[in-house]
Amino acid sequence: MEKLTPVKARLLMSLIEIDEHCRSISYMAAQHNVAKSTISRAADWCEEQGLLRKDREKRMYLTEHGRQIATRLARGKKIADEWCRLYAVSAQNAEEDAEALYLGCSEELLEKLSAQTLLYSASRQMHKTPFPSSYQLCRALPDGEYQLDFVFYKYGEQPGFHVSMANEGFVHPLRLKVHGSDGTVVLSALSIQCRSRETGSYMAGEARSLRYVKEELSYDAVRTGNEFFIPFEIFHIISISDCSCHAVAELCIRSTVAEMHMPESRVSLLLIL
Repeated sequence: MEKLTPVKARLLMSLIEIDEHCRSISYMAAQHNVAKSTISRAADWCEEQGLLRKDREKRMYLTEHGRQIATRLARGKKIADEWCRLYAVSAQNAEEDAEALYLGCSEELLEKLSAQTLLYSASRQMHKTPFPSSYQLCRALPDGEYQLDFVFYKYGEQPGFHVSMANEGFVHPLRLKVHGSDGTVVLSALSIQCRSRETGSYMAGEARSLRYVKEELSYDAVRTGNEFFIPFEIFHIISISDCSCHAVAELCIRSTVAEMHMPESRVSLLLIL
């Protein structure tokens, strides 16, 4: 199928819920401030593609397939509108940027934009809370999966200084799974190459176990394959602003390099929402 143009997309979305007298080409042309010939050509194309049908009076109706496409477009437009409202460089161009975005990007990207917008809104909501917590943040987020940037720092150091080598051992970004008021942080371990100081040869290394600290006690993180699962409730929100939120937790990581078990590393994991 030929790519949908903005006029065709607007026409389809306009037909989702509309009164009988609003289904004519003349009405749609006036509604969208374009020539009747422009709407007529768009309608003919949509009809050829099986997206709409016309009755004897030339009134337009969505087919089942057309309704599915129009509904998906409307959802994409809503996501793009909200994202551009929050992040667009120019408020004047936000509408045009949103249109180009939802017509040109994949469903996967739209889902990521939606999640990013929800995280932004939740962070702003936490900014108004006297004593924000990870529990409250989860309650502010709809159920789903979110991608978060993160940084490992050496334990005991102020975030922003002394970055830990543990950053190289995990997939960036990590995932936050939210269900109800519960959240789970998912860290995916990577196999990394380490060079031996003695022989100069490279050896494979990876994180083998991970413990987290909760109320001065340590617990083993559940591991499935290369993924470690950490309860989000152990994270403490340390800073919050209108547009971002930082949360930190203490972890202990044990790694192996080739056949050697390395000493346990104590790190601070900083999440950036």
